[in-house]
Amino acid sequence: MVKELEKLAGIPGHDVPFLIVAGRALTPRQAYDAWLKGGKAREEVERALRARGIDSPSNEEIRQLALAHYVDLARRFPNIKVVVPIWGQPRAMTYADMVNHLMKKDDVAVAICEAYKLRLAEMQRIATG
Repeated sequence: MVKELEKLAGIPGHDVPFLIVAGRALTPRQAYDAWLKGGKAREEVERALRARGIDSPSNEEIRQLALAHYVDLARRFPNIKVVVPIWGQPRAMTYADMVNHLMKKDDVAVAICEAYKLRLAEMQRIATG
């Protein structure tokens, strides 16, 4: 479990929120750093990882993780537009647009979450492969 976390924490491009620990969306690096601190932080990370090993994240957890990721990107890159596949059709939008859809929980948010699930699945495959 921790070995996979350490592996993910060191892979460039995979530092996106993937786990909710004590109500906070964490990237692999943040989760690994918290685990290294020990104490309560380590226990919370281990509990979340154990739960994740058994259960896939819920749709709401996926939305929260994606929201945390895109809020950060919107803050850092406010004017960048990216092409997002929305139900098979490419659509250009800013990260702030993505955040707005995730907040509204509309059909576009569902498509954004589906893409985020694929990213998390790829991270899992890399960590355990």
